Amino acid sequence: MKKNVLKYAILIMVVLPLGFYSCEPVVEEADKAALVEKISEAEGILTAAVVGKLAGEYPQSAYDALETAITSAKAINDDVEATQEQVDATVSNLDLAITTFDEAVNVEVSAENLVAYWKMDGDGVDASGNGHDGTLNPGLVARFPDAGDAPTAVADRYGNAGKALHFAHGANIEVPYSADFNPDQMSISIWLYADSIASVTQYLMSLNKWDTWKFELPNHGKPFLTRKLADESYIDKDANPVALEAGQWYQVIVSTDQTEWSFYVNGVLAVTWPLDNASTPIAANPEVNFVIGSFLPNDMDWEKAGWFTSFHGSMDDARIYDKALTAAEVTALWTMENT
Repeated sequence: MKKNVLKYAILIMVVLPLGFYSCEPVVEEADKAALVEKISEAEGILTAAVVGKLAGEYPQSAYDALETAITSAKAINDDVEATQEQVDATVSNLDLAITTFDEAVNVEVSAENLVAYWKMDGDGVDASGNGHDGTLNPGLVARFPDAGDAPTAVADRYGNAGKALHFAHGANIEVPYSADFNPDQMSISIWLYADSIASVTQYLMSLNKWDTWKFELPNHGKPFLTRKLADESYIDKDANPVALEAGQWYQVIVSTDQTEWSFYVNGVLAVTWPLDNASTPIAANPEVNFVIGSFLPNDMDWEKAGWFTSFHGSMDDARIYDKALTAAEVTALWTMENT
């Protein structure tokens, strides 16, 4: 009898612990495949992103926020005790962080009205997507005795090598003619660094000179725009009283419509010129190729004139719009582009 009791006691001692263990819940490891994939996606986006102010770049604050979200997601991924609910919530949060980051990208000002945008990153490529690519040409010795070099890549206003173009001795960018360059309303935005303020006019841009329109830097240093009108008259306006000085980068914007012209230098309104009558620009005739940095295309038949020359200096980020930029848009462009 005592032996039987002893057997039962031993059996109970063995069975009871097993019973207790069997009552403990079995914790399954969370499925983190979606989280790993989302972290990889976010890291790829962050690696490809460029921090800056220009269109397509991202504010530092947005970059930092996404980086923080990735760090938090990695912590959950490394946590062996993380629940499936935590993992799923982290995937959703990181997906939201990616969306927020995408929405923070700096966008082009009035992109729907951007006719052409030459970044001048050592070439004449039009970054607007409208196909107005230009060819870099040297000036002709017959007109400019010191000619020989096409526009050359130089440092931009930020000091980045090869991100601007230097023009001298007739060097120019020639862009095939398009009626897009002669809208009724027009704005020009360009960064300029003049080597000197010459004793003669320096041509910045020209669509068949004064027979359609021209943008220049005269010897008084005040950016100057001329447009011919349908009634054969002209509008000639400049940025008076603001004059540029040699050896400095400036952002110059001129905004025109049929009622007034406004000039801005470094984001600040220099002057607004009201027009006496509603003006309609003349259609280009002949349809001459557009030129940046000189007077007319090299193959045009024209004489060297004593009162003008090509631009001597550097240019960067040249834009043409088919609308009159508002003051708010000018401010936005300045905020995006200034150093």
